Amino acid sequence: MTDDPRKSALARRSELQAEIERIDLFLDLLDEFGGDGDQQPVAQSQTNRPSEDVIRDTIISAGRPMKRGELAAALAARGVAVNVGYLGTMMWRMRDRFENTGSGYWPSGVPKAKP
Repeated sequence: MTDDPRKSALARRSELQAEIERIDLFLDLLDEFGGDGDQQPVAQSQTNRPSEDVIRDTIISAGRPMKRGELAAALAARGVAVNVGYLGTMMWRMRDRFENTGSGYWPSGVPKAKP
């Protein structure tokens, strides 16, 4: 009996997505706890933490998924400075509300804009 190629491809995609999530978490933790020295840490406080609504609005306003660095820059432009590593940790903790599409974060349940 031969394997179903669609089933095999879907299983492999699931494995790769899980691996990408683990790599993203690793990079987030690396940025947060030492990184490569390229990023300047930004002090965190309750008043400086972007809310889920601000993050969602920022991404939707961009009209496309955003990577951590892009999202941090867009939030900074809105007056909310946040460390990229810390933002990545926040996004990982909100993974049920924001999906990592591979090309960036997008709010779950929100239809993606057509290119």
